[in-house]
Amino acid sequence: MILSYDSYQLKEAKVFEKVVFRPPYKPAVTFEKEACFIYSIVGEGMLYGGLEQGAVTSKESILMKCGSFVNHWKSAGENEFCEIIAIHVHPGILDFIYENNLPDFLKNENVASTQVFTKIPQRTVIDEYIKGLLFYFENPDLINDHLIVLKLKELILLLYNIDYPGIRDLLKSLFDPVVLHFKTVIQSQLYQELEIKDYADLTNMSISTFKRRFKNVFEDTPAHYIINKRLEKAAELLRFTDKRVTDVCFECGFGSLSTFSKSFSKKYQVAPSEYKRKLSAD
Repeated sequence: MILSYDSYQLKEAKVFEKVVFRPPYKPAVTFEKEACFIYSIVGEGMLYGGLEQGAVTSKESILMKCGSFVNHWKSAGENEFCEIIAIHVHPGILDFIYENNLPDFLKNENVASTQVFTKIPQRTVIDEYIKGLLFYFENPDLINDHLIVLKLKELILLLYNIDYPGIRDLLKSLFDPVVLHFKTVIQSQLYQELEIKDYADLTNMSISTFKRRFKNVFEDTPAHYIINKRLEKAAELLRFTDKRVTDVCFECGFGSLSTFSKSFSKKYQVAPSEYKRKLSAD
């Protein structure tokens, strides 16, 4: 649930946002021609996009190029709420702030990569940048277009100079969508804690369209296929590893131990703990 929301625009495009919300919260977004930088002031979440998954916690940030994403905020640590800063980068805005003369490090070089985002661990320079930005959210009378331009250019330069793995490649291809095969996306995210709607969001489809496409590709319904694949992997881990039942449960994408045990027992006619015990005895 969103508790508060503030934003600033430039040329009628949303650039800076500050959002406070209570987890759990699972926004799904598609950036068709837009990139986004997210900084977690307070909060812990998982970002899913393309073939990737990444955890983000307080004081960490994520740079995302255009694409479809699901961000599942699960925890606010010791706080009751999460607070994030989102900074949107539009191609038209970049042309405007650089007066149609983009610096070389932002020019498209057709970088061949399936990467759609990169997580940036805590960096003091980014922390200080966010503190400065928060000052203007606390003093909205001081903000104007010139300041927005300066703060946006400052962020871009900071990201480039950090030179963290993946950032510079993303900066050169912010608005070039990565084209991925439907089947590849599903299989790469199969064992994550995602629901049917999340998979539909990741593939930028309505639920009904997603279900039809899924049936054509996998010759099965999404619910039946996904649960069976997760259970098969769980049985394999219980059979061939020393992992605890709880660890296997979450590694295979189940949100709770009770749901996992019920589904496993229905398929294999035995509880996962008993399944593991019998195999160990043999």
